[in-house]
Amino acid sequence: MSDPFETWEKLKNDPERQKMLMWGIFFSVVIGAGLWPYTINSWMEFAGKEGSVRAWQGALLGLVPILGPLSIPAAVITWILLLILV
Repeated sequence: MSDPFETWEKLKNDPERQKMLMWGIFFSVVIGAGLWPYTINSWMEFAGKEGSVRAWQGALLGLVPILGPLSIPAAVITWILLLILV
């Protein structure tokens, strides 16, 4: 396992890595803001409740390390299942 301080020093001293990190955070926020509200609100409406998740809440979910990349398959699976179930 790598030393976190060594990784921080590499990030701090390399503008290219900083740029890649910022793009990763940006895309996680944008994708999360669009897909998490769709996914959660679709299932809430399917269950008979009013959808209440907003884009800013989805953006915060997109920043969570495990949930960010999971938003795309979750939205695709939601879309397919709702096509079958509704």
